[in-house]
Amino acid sequence: MLRVRLPRYASPGGNALVRIAELAIKVQSTGVWLCFIGAIALVPAQPPIRVAFLGTSITCGLGANETFPPKVVAGLESRLQRKVVSYNLCFGGAHSYTTLLLLKHIAIPWTPDLVIVETGALDGFEPPLSKPAIEQIFHELVTARIPSVFLARSARCSTENSRQTILTLGSLYGVPVATVNPETLPDGCHPSNLGHAEIAAAILKTTTFPDKPAPPARPPPLPNAQFQPAAQLRLSGPAETVPLTFFKNSGAALKAPPGLSEWRFRIHGPLAAVLFRLDRTPVSLEYQIDGQPWRSVAVHPSWFLNYYLESDLSNEPHELGLRLQAGPHGVIIDGFER
Repeated sequence: MLRVRLPRYASPGGNALVRIAELAIKVQSTGVWLCFIGAIALVPAQPPIRVAFLGTSITCGLGANETFPPKVVAGLESRLQRKVVSYNLCFGGAHSYTTLLLLKHIAIPWTPDLVIVETGALDGFEPPLSKPAIEQIFHELVTARIPSVFLARSARCSTENSRQTILTLGSLYGVPVATVNPETLPDGCHPSNLGHAEIAAAILKTTTFPDKPAPPARPPPLPNAQFQPAAQLRLSGPAETVPLTFFKNSGAALKAPPGLSEWRFRIHGPLAAVLFRLDRTPVSLEYQIDGQPWRSVAVHPSWFLNYYLESDLSNEPHELGLRLQAGPHGVIIDGFER
């Protein structure tokens, strides 16, 4: 009798029981029995695929009840026959610089296998930082060798939708870009249910997962970008702290009651940028750098949370003064971007 051990096979069921299979083949021409005994191991299934979504209120699904992230997850599970877990890091009212910080501080440490990026929709509020911030997102992902898909939409939410920037950078970095002109709600910005389905289909069509990107050949435009919580930088002013909703492990936010408040912070150049909390933005805002005259800032709609005050300060510590008028619910400063 000849005994041959067969290879082990993984079972998608995921249990670890071992089943012994015996196969006997009678070779009539020789009258010899060949008995093959194989051990087939039902080993644990492969770990789930981890997918992170980065984006604005579009990715959050504002105005829709059937959004594209769950559709992408379902499509990947069907295609790959693997469980997919997701982390939706959508941040309503985010400039691409804020999306970059969410990627660096939260998404990459979560160790995703794939990242879907929707960004640039609101970069018209601070156009000079748009391209370098978006390029740094590309740079971070390819440096970490994380597969990704960027979304290039044609709908506008501000004066700059960054579509061409994303297409150009996708080509430079060898990263897939899903182009789509989704149906939108009457605001012309946020996708309808049909628009979300169109976005999901475009992403699933475009992704080359699990192919990993090649390391970048270009230098990083914003290698030192980081978030710093407000409480950590406070020199004077209202001291009440509240937990952060994002960047939770870095510190605490600061809260002021309705009315006029004045703070002083120690920041580090070249960027002076403040991040407020949704529905806790000021109704008026002034700032001061190193004791120079106060400057007024045009207040954006309450859902836009990023204020880029200066972008060309010397690369050293500075004292930033903020004088603001809070509405009936007060104001919350989450932190500063540098």
